[in-house]
Amino acid sequence: MRPIEGLTLTVDIDKREVIQFSDTSRTIPVPKSANTDYQYTAQDDAPEMEPLKPISIEQPKGPSFRVEDGHIVKWANWVFHLKPDRRAGMIISGAMVQDSDTGGLRSVMYKGFASELFVPYMDPDEAWYFKSYMDAGEFGLGITAMSLVPLNDCPRYAYYMDGLFVGPDGLPYVQTNMICLFERYAGDISWRHSELPFSNYVIRESRPKVTLVARMAASVGNYDYIFDWEFQTDGLISIKVGLSGMLMVKGSPYENLQQVSKKNDMTGPLVSENVIGVVHDHFITFHLDMDIDGVDNSFVKVNLEKKKTATGQSPRKSYLKAKRHVVEREEDARIKLKLSYPTEFHLVNPLKQSRLGNPTGYKVVPGGNAASLLDLDDPPQIRAAFTNNQIWVTRYDRTE
Repeated sequence: MRPIEGLTLTVDIDKREVIQFSDTSRTIPVPKSANTDYQYTAQDDAPEMEPLKPISIEQPKGPSFRVEDGHIVKWANWVFHLKPDRRAGMIISGAMVQDSDTGGLRSVMYKGFASELFVPYMDPDEAWYFKSYMDAGEFGLGITAMSLVPLNDCPRYAYYMDGLFVGPDGLPYVQTNMICLFERYAGDISWRHSELPFSNYVIRESRPKVTLVARMAASVGNYDYIFDWEFQTDGLISIKVGLSGMLMVKGSPYENLQQVSKKNDMTGPLVSENVIGVVHDHFITFHLDMDIDGVDNSFVKVNLEKKKTATGQSPRKSYLKAKRHVVEREEDARIKLKLSYPTEFHLVNPLKQSRLGNPTGYKVVPGGNAASLLDLDDPPQIRAAFTNNQIWVTRYDRTE
């Protein structure tokens, strides 16, 4: 958080030599260090807020999940394999859910993991233009996953899993407490319904939402990424990424916006004295290899289309209708999300049907999304061309 702005060294890693030295911003002061230590132990004054009383989530009979052979997780109607990985952080594989009617296990996902985390910064200066990181490929989400803090990062009764990796010297080392597994209940409602109380006959059904979470926190330099894979008893899998840590900042000659004559020339807001938070993106990409009731899966786009009513057909002028399209070519499975063109994305097994004749399947629901605004021929965008679309679906090929 105290950058020496404009100081850039270019190093030949193979020769271990500095081949270029640049110092272009000697007029920019190094930001002050006073009152910038974030550690609790360094704080002189308590925060101005009502103090919180201790909170604890108790499980009198212990957790409901169990881990067999170090990696096989069994909880409620779920069974899956959980593995630490040096690049992806953690990999979920062999995920199966128990059929509520027959009790048999049905396959859902062959493998799922975070495949890349692209962070391009938006500053054309000599010391900044090249800052466009691939956090998974360049650093490794598992390599940077620091030990989780019991009771702070993960609640009581959490199960901790170590990562066993190989260091640069070829020797193994252990990344302790890299992943935690726990049940979550935050007072949410899983399902409820009440009937209006006619004739004093009251029906009110409410069920608590208890889920299973596999968590990892990767400290990639200044940022901490908190990955949660959450499993629900209704068969839903939810993937959430939280962002913590600190901004990557740029030194600035300004201590106050009143000193800035050309605010449009700034590449980010002034976040502290002599410190700019440079505008940037975080594109987090997930690899999902689904096996819905087996490997014979199809990708279906379901579009909501407006239909006009015929003259005299109805007082209504228009209505919406869902139109299904089974995608046959990979070219048609490159998806750019559009609010003006609402679409659902289904992965189905056409060979397995419900008792009503519908193909069994899962719906892929994108969460927070962004589209890159960089030119397609801009070097960072060429390198991260996978962010040109929000969804790519490709057929498995043993030769690729």
